[in-house]
Amino acid sequence: MEKSNVLMLEGWTPMLLIGLASGLILFFISKKISKKAITVTVISLTLAYIATVAYSYIVVRGWEGIGLFALSTIIIFFVWVGSLLGFVTKTKASA
Repeated sequence: MEKSNVLMLEGWTPMLLIGLASGLILFFISKKISKKAITVTVISLTLAYIATVAYSYIVVRGWEGIGLFALSTIIIFFVWVGSLLGFVTKTKASA
């Protein structure tokens, strides 16, 4: 592997950065809104994820569909992690 390509991780870096940004945004938002709003937001994003995965499998197909699936999976993973961390830290701060 070339030295310049080590940091790009063969194209995974943009996906990971988008997922990390999504998780951080939801983490900071979850500190400001109620627990019910966090739950509704995570459920609606999870439903959007399921629809995107179905779309990538049924309509897009091929390598483009795999890329869309990978991107949406990374984003929803970081959204879940960010919302859980925000929920736990909010619970500890209020207790």
